[in-house]
Parts: sequence; structure tokens; C-alpha cells
Amino acid sequence: MKNKRGIPLVGKIIVLTLLINFNSVFGATIQVAELPEIYPLSSDFRVVIDSVEIPVSEFIIYNEIQCHYAWVAFEGSVSIKVIANEDIIQHKIRPLRQDIQPDIEGQTLQHTLSKPEFLDYNINEKEILFLLALPLETDMPDPGSDSVVNIMDSGIDNTGATDETDKISLAINQADLSNKILYFPKGVYMMKQLEIANVNGLNIYLAAGAVLRGTGKGTDFNKWSPALKPGDKVIDHFIYIDNSSNINISGRGTIDPRGTEVHKSLNGGEPIHSIKESTMKIRGITTESSQNVFIDGLLIRESSSQSAPFKGCDNVSISNSITINYLHLKNSGGFNFWGCTNGLVKNCFYYGGDDGLSAKAPEGYDCHHLTFENSVIYTLTRGVTFGMQGEEEMHTVVFRNIDAISTRDGIDFKHNYGQGDWHNILVENITVDEIIQENGNLGNPINLQLNEGGSIKDVTIRNVIIQDPGTPGGLYGQHVEGNRAGYISNIYFENVMVGGIPWVDLASSQLTLDSYVDDRSIFFNGNPANPIPVSTNNHSITSPLAQNFPNPFSHTTVINYHLTVNSKVILSIYDVMGREIKTLLSQNQNAGEYSLPFDASGLTSGMYIYKLKAGSFEQSRKMWLKR
Repeated sequence: MKNKRGIPLVGKIIVLTLLINFNSVFGATIQVAELPEIYPLSSDFRVVIDSVEIPVSEFIIYNEIQCHYAWVAFEGSVSIKVIANEDIIQHKIRPLRQDIQPDIEGQTLQHTLSKPEFLDYNINEKEILFLLALPLETDMPDPGSDSVVNIMDSGIDNTGATDETDKISLAINQADLSNKILYFPKGVYMMKQLEIANVNGLNIYLAAGAVLRGTGKGTDFNKWSPALKPGDKVIDHFIYIDNSSNINISGRGTIDPRGTEVHKSLNGGEPIHSIKESTMKIRGITTESSQNVFIDGLLIRESSSQSAPFKGCDNVSISNSITINYLHLKNSGGFNFWGCTNGLVKNCFYYGGDDGLSAKAPEGYDCHHLTFENSVIYTLTRGVTFGMQGEEEMHTVVFRNIDAISTRDGIDFKHNYGQGDWHNILVENITVDEIIQENGNLGNPINLQLNEGGSIKDVTIRNVIIQDPGTPGGLYGQHVEGNRAGYISNIYFENVMVGGIPWVDLASSQLTLDSYVDDRSIFFNGNPANPIPVSTNNHSITSPLAQNFPNPFSHTTVINYHLTVNSKVILSIYDVMGREIKTLLSQNQNAGEYSLPFDASGLTSGMYIYKLKAGSFEQSRKMWLKR
């Protein structure tokens, strides 16, 4: 099947996005962005929100339509109307948890939406449409104000015909020195690479319709060399923020490195469909060794590597942003934190061929207090990913309110190498609509694995619905002989359902546990996977640390524990983010059975964690305080 210009359709995806204020007849405010002319309009679909027609653009790789997109922002309840070029016989709207039941008449599908969402429409099993609706943009700078430097004042060509790297770099330096906002109005700004290094205080605004676009030539990147050969692992960056602080890049503009064109240019003009064939990978916007960096509202498209990675950074965030990459190109990941602290990914969308959301701990970097929330993923690999590199300790990481529309692996924690210790991880309110095949094999809904050592502990996986059963996963502590043993312990599954089956015990989960997993500390809805009864003061407990009683409790509760040998004992209370609230006990004790009361006066309602350390033994449990 071909579109009206004769370009073949290949599992088409349509991505909608929006800006220009309209007050609709229904009272909603809608912002619409006029599309740059470099991105062709779709001839296959129309989209109308209330009475406003939205431009829909095509995303084409190697003359094949990969997806269509437009940008949308609104406030208030709106009517969404999708008009196909044929009668709508079959449809599916995802995330499935939205449970949207549209009205369908002929070629038109219609429903209401009360707030901005990221939605996937599958129409007649061949056309996929992503509606990417963002909140209204507020506090937009006035390009005529004294606090703004307009890039057009630098004599810039904004038609995309001229390489403007030097002029853009000079304008950034001027904005830095003058402490003003560098404003890019609608237009196409072609450049090689942009480096922001050793800068303290920079504010860049990309207006709707503004595109920072690469030349598409690999020879225009600094790390290109005639000695490069196919398969060489050379990574370069389109925009590189290095050793800088207080950087703000915002607006509703587009970052377009033209990564696949770079591949093609280095391959004698021939397309490259595998990252292993490439000589150089291009990241979209990379932030390294920096602090206080905030990215908001950008669309990052056609990187040939990660779109928006952060490495070795502190206090950084990316929000209301969209990544669209070549789906069939591995290593084209989305929003990644490598060795970062105090990082946030919020209200983002990822479409591409690799990890959508990931936290990783490379050697020599701290990695903690990271949050990924309110985002949607469409990928051929992993949806929610923790790990891969694992040399260092990684802790206090939250994945919350994530929808994986399509993914090979749902929740995947894995040490590929290294011996780091990972703990205090919360994964909650996750839905996975589809587990897909790779090389004929279905992926794993949930999998935790250590290859070379280290540990994974204190992990809560709560309120998870994975529609497809996939291939049963497991908890694997050690797989490489000769390395330090890896251990997995204190894993809590709460309200988890996979393939329509609630996980109430090890049998229903079908998880495989190897010998390096402490099955006494693997729990399903509070019940241990392998209970070993121990008598203590006429109370039966299932492990050295018993569940507090009563639980939930309103003011006081009792914690029972059992020591098999004389030990130095520490019993402490933590909140769900891993912050210590109180140490109840820290002293040497003889083997035996003990009870310790806990008075929660002064604490607010919610979940808390109590942890017992006795010599080399360590175990945690949860308790609920309800006033």
C-alpha cells in the first residue's frame, strides 16, 4: 500500500502534537503550532480538536513512512476527531487503562478527553496514531522585551539553507554574558554541532515551529575520522552541555540531528538499518558533568543514539518532551540517567528502538534519587529499565505512573557487568499493553538479573498490570563463575497481574529463582514465597524479622524478630524514599526471640519500612500507619 505520493506505508505510526491560541466553541483553550515546511503534511489522516484542524506531519526514514506527528496542547475538556481515508472497521486506543470508548461513523472516530494525554490509536490493524497532548505553554518570553536576545538579530538564515553553527555559538555566548533569554522564532536553523561548555546561567527558548537541524553529514561531527570503520563504537553529540550549570532550554521547538542521514552519509549513501553497521552514533541533546539543567517542551527526533541522556549530573530534569526515533534502530534510547543524582523525567513520550526510561550506574558515578513518572513508551526493547551498567551503588529510584504501550520486556533490572549494589527501588502504577517478540521469542514481563555480582534488594513492584503473559521471567542472582556472588533479597510484589493472572505466590508468578535469591524475603502481597515457621512468644513468624502487629496500625505496633546467634543488632525505621526516620535499637544481643514496640507519634499516615541488621544478615519489611 502507498500514500498519494507513492511512498510505501510500513506499519505506519501517526504522532500528533500542537501551538497559536484558539478558544474553541466548547470553551477549551488549544495551542496550535504551524509545522515547518521541511516536514511533509500527511495525506492519510486528518485530526480535528473541537473545531480546530490540527496539521499532521510525516516522519520518513529512507523513503518509508515511520510515523506522522503533530503537536497539541490544550486546557479543558475537548472533543477529539480522527478522520481516516477509509471506513474504520477495527480500532484500539491505548493505553488500555484509559478505557476510551469512541463513537465511530464511517471514516470518523470521535471521543472526548478531559485533560492532555498521550494516546495510541490503532485503526484497521495497520494505521497507528499517537496523540501527544501537552499542557498549555505558559510564561512564554516576549521576543521584543529587553530580557530577550532574538537570534535573528545575528543575521541568521532561518530557512535551513545555510550552516549557521558559528553565528549560533556566538549568539549563545552573548546571551550568556548579558544574562538574557536567547530566542529562536519559527524557522529552520541548520548547524553541525552545538557545544555549551563551562557556562553558568543560560536560557534558550525555541518557539513553536523552530527547528535546530543537523546537516546530515557525518564529516561535520568532531569525532569523525577517515579511519572509522563499520562497527566502531564512536559516539558524538548534536547538542552537548558539558560542565555547566543553571541551563534552561524550553519552548515547543524541535531538535533534529538527522541521525539516520549521518549514518547514510558515512556509508556511501546507502541506508543503515543496524547500529552495528554504523561507524558513528549521534545523540540528540547530551548533558554531562553539569548541574541545575532543565529541559522542557522539546521534540527530539531522529537521533541515531540516545535522544536525551544525562551523565554525571545533579539536579536535572526533562519534562513535557517527546522523542521520535527510527523504531528499528537499536541504541536509539530515550530518557536516560547515567550516574546522576536528583534527576526527574516527567510527562514525556518515547517512540524508538531501545530503552525508553532507564537509570544506570557506571563506574565512578553516584546514582540516586531519580524519578521517572507520568510518561508513555512505545519501544522494541525495554519499557522500564534499571541497570545495565552496575559498578556503583544505586538507590532511591522511583518509576511511577508509566504506560508501556508496546515493549519487548516490561520491567527489566539487569547488571550486564559490574558489581554494584542496588536498593530502595519503587516501581508502581505501571501498565504494559503488549509484550512483543524479538527473534521469535516473547520478552519477559518482569525480570531481575545479576551477571557478575553485586546485589538487588529492597524493591517494591506495586499496582502493575501487564496484559500479555510473555515468557515467564525470573530473579537471577549469579551467572558468571569466578566472580563475587550476587544476591537478590527483599523483593515485594503487591497487586501485580500478568496475563490476567494475579501474582499471589511463586507458582502463580511463574518466576524462576536461582540459588542466589533469598526466597524467604520474596513476598507476594505481604506473604513470603517460602515461609519457614519460627516460634516466638506464641506467635508464628516466617523469617527472622516478623511482620509487625497490628498492621495497619494507628499509633503503636510491635516488631518481633529472632536471632539464631549473638549479634550486633540495629533496627531502624525509614520512609518510602529511604530516608531514615528513627533508630529503635542499636546494641549487641544474644541469640533468642525479641519484641520491640514502636510508637509512631508525630508521623503522618502512609507506608514505612523497618529494617533489621544482625551481623551480616539484613532484612526489611513494610508497615502501614493509618490515622
